[in-house]
Amino acid sequence: MNIKRMLKPTPLLGAGLVVGMLALSLSFWGCDSFSSTPMSATPSTNQTTEGVTVELGTDAYRGVTLRRGGQQIVISPPAKVIWSKMAVGQSANTAYLLAHDEISHWTYNPRSLVRLSLPKSVEPLSSCVVAEVLGRSALSNLVGDAFVVEMDGVSRDGKRLLLRLGLKDQTNTSGYPSYFTRKTYYYYPAENRLDEISP
Repeated sequence: MNIKRMLKPTPLLGAGLVVGMLALSLSFWGCDSFSSTPMSATPSTNQTTEGVTVELGTDAYRGVTLRRGGQQIVISPPAKVIWSKMAVGQSANTAYLLAHDEISHWTYNPRSLVRLSLPKSVEPLSSCVVAEVLGRSALSNLVGDAFVVEMDGVSRDGKRLLLRLGLKDQTNTSGYPSYFTRKTYYYYPAENRLDEISP
């Protein structure tokens, strides 16, 4: 048996594995997927001045439970979408949710901010209106290629939210996939305006 002949392909195989792993890591570099494990929601319960209790449990797929008196309904996200965090403007009778797309098993991409216009005291719970705001297309008109990374809160009157955005680095000339930088903004829903907060 020619041992030298058998060992000859080994460096090529090793080099192939290294190149393959490098290519795989580069293919994910700059990707905006943040989770590869089951994502849980951050539990939160609030009551608005209109008497509606809004609850987000740990099940990010279930959605939000609305309660008032003996009434209760669940507002669920669309299929393959999860809501991971909630902020409620109590006197505005409005809730905001951080939405993500499930792009594959336990892998999620930021999707948008979702607004729940909650029912007034004289309206049935089913009159809640769900609207998607600040998705990729809406953000592109305001700040360029970006997505919502985190929602840090909303004012009681619902007029201002504190958000962290991921923005595509326009200065990247390395030839590798683009990566994102994070910046903090105030978002004014009524004006659909973003103001960057200086570090």
